Amino acid sequence: MSRWIYSFSNHAFNVTWEDLKTQLQKSEVDETITASVEELARLKKVIAFIDNALYSLEPELVPLSFLDNFNNQAAECRNQINSYNSNNNIGHITNANNNADNLLSYVRPYFLSSEALKKSLLGAIRAYTNEIDKHLGKITDTESEYKKVQKFREDIEEYYNILFSNDEEKSVREQIDTLLKGTEEKYSAINKFHDETLVDEGHISTKSQIIEAKKDILRDVKEANEKLVGVSGKIEELDKFYTKVFGTENDEGKVVGGLKLEIEQRIKALDDFKKEQERIYNEEMTSRLESLKQYEQEQQANNKNLYEQIEKLLPGATSAGLAKAYQDMKESFDKPIENWNRVFIASIVIMFISTFVSFVDIGIVKDNVITLFSFKQIGDFTSTLNNLLFKLPLYAPLIWLAIFASKRRSENQRLQQEYAHKEALAKSYVSYKMQIDELNQEDKKLLEKLLDSSINTVSHNASESLDKKHGDTTPMQETIKMTVEQVLKLKGN
Repeated sequence: MSRWIYSFSNHAFNVTWEDLKTQLQKSEVDETITASVEELARLKKVIAFIDNALYSLEPELVPLSFLDNFNNQAAECRNQINSYNSNNNIGHITNANNNADNLLSYVRPYFLSSEALKKSLLGAIRAYTNEIDKHLGKITDTESEYKKVQKFREDIEEYYNILFSNDEEKSVREQIDTLLKGTEEKYSAINKFHDETLVDEGHISTKSQIIEAKKDILRDVKEANEKLVGVSGKIEELDKFYTKVFGTENDEGKVVGGLKLEIEQRIKALDDFKKEQERIYNEEMTSRLESLKQYEQEQQANNKNLYEQIEKLLPGATSAGLAKAYQDMKESFDKPIENWNRVFIASIVIMFISTFVSFVDIGIVKDNVITLFSFKQIGDFTSTLNNLLFKLPLYAPLIWLAIFASKRRSENQRLQQEYAHKEALAKSYVSYKMQIDELNQEDKKLLEKLLDSSINTVSHNASESLDKKHGDTTPMQETIKMTVEQVLKLKGN
């Protein structure tokens, strides 16, 4: 025997597992609560599955650590079952199911064949089915089940009357007692007859026949007693079930307890709750309807006030919209003006720095003395001209950029002033109109003049003032153009 087989056979998990199954058989749940029945049935199903699976495992293919892990989870599952048997808290069965899930994960990797798996599944299904069948047919707290119990009660009472009492004919128990009494009397008579009977040679004696008859009678009596015991046990169970369903009478003759009384009380409680909720709902709806009516009246008054205010402010809405549009256009030129100013200043600064650097020597050593910087000596006209022509490719673009930036800045300022003028006129239009209306003059010339001036200002395109002054040409082109114009003007004179 290998040490794996020995460890598997003698490990502590075998004792723990048998104890777990024993404790689980003692567990009972309240059959009126479906969730509790399902929890216990599922646990028994899993335990049966694992129990069958353990018989199909090959011990030498199971690692030793499996036995310790399985024993720990089985012990925890058993403790949860013991706790449930002590306090009937269904939460312990839920926890036991969680431990059973871990046991499943331990066992599943070591199945060797599909036949073993089928056997384990069959055992699990059989255990689950037995547990469900055990609780099947139990009554729940619903009205439909109450009707079934009522019908069952009538059947129980009818069967009870048949077994124990009936006014017209003897009950089954009385018939059995009569039969037993008659059998005993016959048995005594047969014994007496046996004493008086002789044995005939070569034939079955009367004694033998009587003995055989006695055996048959005793067998019948035994069967009758067994049936009587079985019927008595069933009657006792029916009495318990009847008491559980319909309750018992107290000393005052009133029926107390039982599922029937509990169902009636719950139905009454539900009816009372329904009436209370309907009353609260009606009161709440009435209160809300009154609040909605009051809110509607307040909103109508507010809407009326807003309508009157809008009617008063409507004449200035158009002017305010135009003024806002002109203001936005005016403010849109702030950024371009600022940017072109920066370009212009940067061009001037670059030209200044370039010119300054060309007239300064940095780090000059003269007479063994280091001078940080010093101005260069100005040469003759030719060298100065050559120096200027040499720097002209740098200065020309900077000069043209400075002129271009200056023109663009002027154009943006011009457009900004145009829109500022339009904004001022749009803002003052309503006040001018009100002042003209206050004059109460029959002649509407002032009003017509104001309207004509406003229309002309609004319809005037601000960019028209720049149509002939764009100045997009280079300084050289403008110089040539101005020279040609002057020459033509002189020739014309």
